[in-house]
Amino acid sequence: MNFLSYKSSDLNKKTIYSICKLKDSQWKYGLESQLSWYSKNVKPDDLHNMLFINNELIGYTLLRKRTIKLFQNNQIFLKKYLLFDTLIIDTKNRKQNLGSNLMDFNSKIILTQKLSSFLICNDDLVKFYEKYNWVILKNDLFQVMDHKFSTNGLICNQLNLVEDIHKIKKIHFYIYE
Repeated sequence: MNFLSYKSSDLNKKTIYSICKLKDSQWKYGLESQLSWYSKNVKPDDLHNMLFINNELIGYTLLRKRTIKLFQNNQIFLKKYLLFDTLIIDTKNRKQNLGSNLMDFNSKIILTQKLSSFLICNDDLVKFYEKYNWVILKNDLFQVMDHKFSTNGLICNQLNLVEDIHKIKKIHFYIYE
């Protein structure tokens, strides 16, 4: 088992292709669609955490470096954060605790970046992320500016974001930059 983390700017075309192929095994939009999404949405400083077994990519997480807008006491603060975009383990390698191993690696990367991280997920995944110190946010506390959803928002390493997250009135997560 080998864990690697790279910035987008350090990835070669073969690795990008492998990432998109792995993503398409879970979300069947077609490989061309995955490659197109990648070229439109992934920025040079975004982080790609990868799990390899025998030189084959079997696990992947994308941490997208973005900006958050905090509203507190009639002031606006802009801060950097990591949008936890993807967590996938190849279907033939599931049920081996590899998702947990990848999440431990993700946690280390998030801490070394000294940034908070935000993700959205369905109800059935909340308990999984809570095992890795992710905290659920009340839905009226945050708004994702370009993403409509009725799922859950979770945050990790929030002390790097604000001392007391409940003192702020609203968080606007911008998934662009």
